[in-house]
Amino acid sequence: MPHMKLVVDLTRCQGYAQCAFLAPSAFSMRGDEALLYDPDPSDELRERVLRAAAACPVQAIVLDPVGSGNGARQAEAARQAAGLSRTTSSLNIALKAMNENAQRDLASADAAAAKAKLLTPTVPEKDDPNIAAAMAAASGQGAPPVGVANRLAALKAKLG
Repeated sequence: MPHMKLVVDLTRCQGYAQCAFLAPSAFSMRGDEALLYDPDPSDELRERVLRAAAACPVQAIVLDPVGSGNGARQAEAARQAAGLSRTTSSLNIALKAMNENAQRDLASADAAAAKAKLLTPTVPEKDDPNIAAAMAAASGQGAPPVGVANRLAALKAKLG
């Protein structure tokens, strides 16, 4: 078998990382979308690299026999003949649009939840014990008992 040269169309690659999972010695991801690859993998990796090329959802990986230089052109011609180039591009565009809409909807829902929380009426004299004590003192009532001993004394005075 002739030695193969690995060619990846990085403009087509969408960062699905199937190649990095199937052939980690030849492919690796840096960050979310940056693919690094060995353009001249060893013959021992041939089977793994072939599987990675077959598993690529956007068919961005081509194995080109050394010296021919036309593997990428042949693969693109085959994809166009099968109608895959336009279909794959359309699917990627649709997926991207759906993802952007989902992100926009999520941001809108978060903003609505924050607004609802801000607009919920509050009762500070009941929610904050310091405000309740200040209101009681201002109206001439005694401050509510604090601590177990004071509470027991207040209950005994009330009952008895």
